[in-house]
Amino acid sequence: MPARDLHLSRRLLWFAHRLSQKVSQWFRRRRRAKKTVPLEIMGYRGFGNVEQVQIMGRLVEHKSWTESHADDSWWKNARAMFRRFTRAQVPNATLEIDFDGNQRTTTTDQAGYFRCTLPTPDSVTTDQLWHSVQVRVVSQDSGASNGTEQNSGTAAAATNTLPLLIPRSDSQFGVISDIDDTIMHSHATDLLRLAWLTFTHNAWTRVPFEGVGAFYRALQRGHCETRQNPVFYVSSSAWNLFDMLAEFMEIHQLPKGPILLRDLGGNKQNFIRSGHEHKLEKIERIFASCPELPFILIGDSGQQDPYLYRTVVRDFPGRVLAVYIRDVADKNRDAVLKVRKELRDAGVEMELVTDTEAAAIHAAYHGWIPEERITDVRQDIARDQDRQE
Repeated sequence: MPARDLHLSRRLLWFAHRLSQKVSQWFRRRRRAKKTVPLEIMGYRGFGNVEQVQIMGRLVEHKSWTESHADDSWWKNARAMFRRFTRAQVPNATLEIDFDGNQRTTTTDQAGYFRCTLPTPDSVTTDQLWHSVQVRVVSQDSGASNGTEQNSGTAAAATNTLPLLIPRSDSQFGVISDIDDTIMHSHATDLLRLAWLTFTHNAWTRVPFEGVGAFYRALQRGHCETRQNPVFYVSSSAWNLFDMLAEFMEIHQLPKGPILLRDLGGNKQNFIRSGHEHKLEKIERIFASCPELPFILIGDSGQQDPYLYRTVVRDFPGRVLAVYIRDVADKNRDAVLKVRKELRDAGVEMELVTDTEAAAIHAAYHGWIPEERITDVRQDIARDQDRQE
């Protein structure tokens, strides 16, 4: 995307974000006289290691949802997306986090987000990939310094169980994947098409790239097929899309993994700052939390993934097994090929692939997945193609 268009798109996104904040505040003021305000702890998927873990989530006022379906109208999808972006967040609330007896309190920020790092209990073992963390609201003070009005109601009790990933001791490698134009068609370089897909489609009507489900499942199982390699998804999309993306991945049978998105924030400079800088920070956190694991990185050529992954290779020498870049853009192919040469000279395989089968063949050749899984990918590609016709 040209720099001028990129700057304009960020300005438009900032305007839309500020508008959604104003609408959210308006809804909060309408509900402030209620005696009881039902709250919901949105539990994002945390991750960590045997020493410490990172927990994240968001506290918002509860809204009832209707399930999405493949035949939902664009208007119903747009209304659901509007509700995602206008849910009233609950700032300055105190939450208690309990991970198998290790407890800590944390406070939500002005956008309702909470993040907490706490020690991993000695009782936690690495013979399983997923663990559970309990979170509950201890107290609420929604009168905030951000100019919103104090809610005169009382917070209804809110608890939730958050999933937490700790790599198993026998993990062979980890996978870090982009989302837009990597596992799902998004047309991220075209602002209008991206906006239309985001706001008028749902998890059932968003279209995956053919074969990604089978390929990612093969990577998760590894060559021995008895492992559970951790899979992480990193995107510059907003946290508001978390539930839709998680549902999309479940529908298309992609491995469950932490989905690390972007806090749009209330500061204009932070908002307009490149989403790819946010992605780099998240990838660095993943590498730091899994110091013993090498990684396979997967992205696309539409925006900055090749250059972002080049930085990761430089910052973490010897930690990247391969880079797969889905070839979705013609105009910058020469620049991407130059990055590929740089990485290959540094001893890291970077493959610019036109389809998932090519990536699977390369992974099988290097022993990261069994050769017979290529057949599964081909069958998955055929099924996805039939589904899209």
